[in-house]
Amino acid sequence: ANLALPSGLQTGIYRMRVALMWGLPPDPCETFYWGEVEDLALQIHNEAEGWFPAVIQPTSGLAADDRTKSLGLQANPKPTSGMVNLQFYTEGKWYGRCTVLNTLGEIVHAVDLGEVKGHQHMSLHLNHLPAGWYQIHVGNEVLPVHILR
Repeated sequence: ANLALPSGLQTGIYRMRVALMWGLPPDPCETFYWGEVEDLALQIHNEAEGWFPAVIQPTSGLAADDRTKSLGLQANPKPTSGMVNLQFYTEGKWYGRCTVLNTLGEIVHAVDLGEVKGHQHMSLHLNHLPAGWYQIHVGNEVLPVHILR
């Protein structure tokens, strides 16, 4: 299926919810009992500079597009008091972005990693976030993180 994107869309990760109601198209504010709802992450890359095209992936971290490969994303310590050390690996040149989402699916922290290739190590400082559960998204992978205070 084709998805029409607005012109001028910036590189990054966008949240998208797809709702399918049995029998009729759903209204955005409607409650329905028969159908399916799926939250997706729409990742936009700058194809003009040789990066990947847009990839739609389930927010569960399972790639819906087989052009994406596992990065072997690891995070520690878990739980954390605020700082998380991330490690991942990418074979080819990739434009990276790390986003942190709260339990409402809102992006509460984002870091542009720039062009990455090979083994990557980074510290993610989340001291400004309140205690709770968060998801760290890098590429097609998602890790849950619990921040304690």
